[in-house]
Amino acid sequence: LSVLKLVHYTRVDRHTALSNVNFKEFRRFVKSFTDHLYVQCLVQGNVTLDDVIETIQQCLKIINCGPLFSNTVQQMRVVQIPLGVSYCKLKNINETNPTSAVINYYQIGITSI
Repeated sequence: LSVLKLVHYTRVDRHTALSNVNFKEFRRFVKSFTDHLYVQCLVQGNVTLDDVIETIQQCLKIINCGPLFSNTVQQMRVVQIPLGVSYCKLKNINETNPTSAVINYYQIGITSI
């Protein structure tokens, strides 16, 4: 997905951004973390819609999070790949496991990812 997203932060980018955060700053952040939080859920399996809604509502009640401010909601922006077949081959991270980096994305229109 990072190949198609206009803005993508790698693990190295995130580590670099957090490397100067001290424990006192981290504790201050933790206290307000759920004040304004966006939660997205994916439920898969043999479960009814009513059970899903009930379970997610219970989780949200426990977390007790408020909504994001309207100016902090970030929309995912992706690029549209040209028609036809495109691929990007990367060296496997775990050389002893040939299936450790198999990922497929299928784009049907610009907003289908």
